[in-house]
Amino acid sequence: MGKARLSQKRTKKHRSSPKKKKGERTHTVSIPDALNGGKVTIGTVTLAEIKKAAKIYSGESGHLPESQKQRQLVRVPSKGQRIRFLKEAADAIAAKEALALPSHGGRPWKCEVKVLDSTDSVSKSVVSKSGGKKKQGPLFRWFRGKLELACLPHILEKVEVMEIDDIKKCNYLSDEGTDEEDCDDLVVSKNALQERAISTLSSLAWNDPDHHIPLVERIWLSPDHVKYSTRKAAMEHAGELVRRDKLIDRVLHGRGAKGSILRPFKPTKAAALEAGYYRFLRDGLWVVGQEEDWQDEREEVWLRRQERIARVKKDRGEAARVKKEATLQKQKAKANMEKGISAVDVGLPHKVITNDTVVTLLDSATCSPTCSKSDTLSAGSVELQAMESDNDSPPDLKSRRLTPSTHWRLTQQQIDLCYDAAVEHYEKVMYTVKARALFTELADGFDLLRERGRGRFDMELPVFDDPKFSFLTDLERASWMPVVRTILGEDVALVHKGVFLSLPGSEMQVYHQDGPHLTTKYQKPCHAVNVFIPLVDLTRKNGPTEFCLGTHILDYEYFAKEMVETPLAKAGTPIIFDYRLGHRGLGNSSADCRPLVYLTYSPSGGKEFKDSVNFSRKRYIKIGELVEKPLSREERARRRREVIV
Repeated sequence: MGKARLSQKRTKKHRSSPKKKKGERTHTVSIPDALNGGKVTIGTVTLAEIKKAAKIYSGESGHLPESQKQRQLVRVPSKGQRIRFLKEAADAIAAKEALALPSHGGRPWKCEVKVLDSTDSVSKSVVSKSGGKKKQGPLFRWFRGKLELACLPHILEKVEVMEIDDIKKCNYLSDEGTDEEDCDDLVVSKNALQERAISTLSSLAWNDPDHHIPLVERIWLSPDHVKYSTRKAAMEHAGELVRRDKLIDRVLHGRGAKGSILRPFKPTKAAALEAGYYRFLRDGLWVVGQEEDWQDEREEVWLRRQERIARVKKDRGEAARVKKEATLQKQKAKANMEKGISAVDVGLPHKVITNDTVVTLLDSATCSPTCSKSDTLSAGSVELQAMESDNDSPPDLKSRRLTPSTHWRLTQQQIDLCYDAAVEHYEKVMYTVKARALFTELADGFDLLRERGRGRFDMELPVFDDPKFSFLTDLERASWMPVVRTILGEDVALVHKGVFLSLPGSEMQVYHQDGPHLTTKYQKPCHAVNVFIPLVDLTRKNGPTEFCLGTHILDYEYFAKEMVETPLAKAGTPIIFDYRLGHRGLGNSSADCRPLVYLTYSPSGGKEFKDSVNFSRKRYIKIGELVEKPLSREERARRRREVIV
């Protein structure tokens, strides 16, 4: 009985301490590390230790695992845990890759990263290079209570960052200059990844011949939704996007290198077309005349800045002259003292320019840009005012106002003709509804007029087919066709035309896109554009259209308040946008109606573009022939007088 019990105890003891698998034994590696006696331990971490460390760093009580107390690299035998840690490493690499390339139109680069565990798929060539011995899985290290891929800092170090120091866009419209602190806030997220610094442990894991370096696969996705499989191709495209942004900044916003403001200039039509096209590709919007919108306000800003620069240069020159004069007086006084001659004997003034005066003037020369001349010159600098010459006065800066362009727009006569036709059509349709008691049918919509929200009507005008409106429908006469052909190509077709009428008190539309993407697998070029031509000057109150820039790009269709732009175009100025761009008409709180001509273009022969939702008359009731509105008493009297004459 005693021997049997002893045998059972030995069996239980044997079961409670199983043998470690081959390859999981802890061993040491000698490396030049003075802090740890020249040795680093490579061991195996258990799932229990991983959970225990997570509890400790989350605030619960406990003691750190032994592998964290020592400078130790560990293997993770659990394949599921390895995959989880490699996924976290992939996220860190993806974040660094995305920040390495500049954003475009408010959209960052994206990078899809996969860190593959190659333990189970080792090629024969790799095995032969390691002396016929199969390599083990990647090594990990403890980082802030979590296990992390040990060689991650070396992988992050190889990420090439694209330098764009010459693109500085902070406060470019400010008359007070650029605020450096605001610009520093933009790169805080870049510095966060630098905490994974190269260390002795990471170098050992990177160079260890007995353990794998995980395979890293990357796919770059550009801000305009184009995929690249190599960093070289991605950086070339990023450079092209930066070049486009520079051209847009210069022509459409008046910004030069490092965000410097430019004096207004008259861009050529070719430059306006190129910059406008790049802006359309980036934002999905093109406002005719946008290259001149910044110039009126910028002229005043530029003049104020040039005057300030001239004033500061003048103050610095005065301070330099004062300093030179003080030095000469000191030298003369020293020479006279050596000869034993006093200042009174040689007739020098009793009051000389002192060092305090020079310091005061030097400080005033570097004062705030808004300080005036009277503030710059101190009370003790009387001598400086005496030395001031007429040649030091600021240059005469004259304002030059550029004449606004009129190309690619409607003339005033054409605007009036369209306005009268739109109002007359609306009155005819509404009189027909009243005469035939079609109020119920009005809610469903007619072929010539349908309601797009309260107080907002979409109208088709048969009169637009008349030759006198060929300036709208003729592809050779329409003044904005150079812009449309720049976007869609030479062969284009007019798909639809009409008028949007927003009455006083109309409500704001729901944010929408006129048409979806033709495919969601990749970003296709623009397949249709809308041209909005307001017939009155747009203001904040009469219901302009609000656009959400960049929503024509796949994965960015959602509404973002910070990307909103509301063009306040003058009457007859076309607003051209991608058919997929998100937008909405704002409410009309003014006392006047706001008519707007719209035209939709697509490449000719484009069989893939069919908008049966917006442009199908089958959905609506045919109103038939419109009832003529009876003439007023004054109109009848006028016609009788014409007949008599």
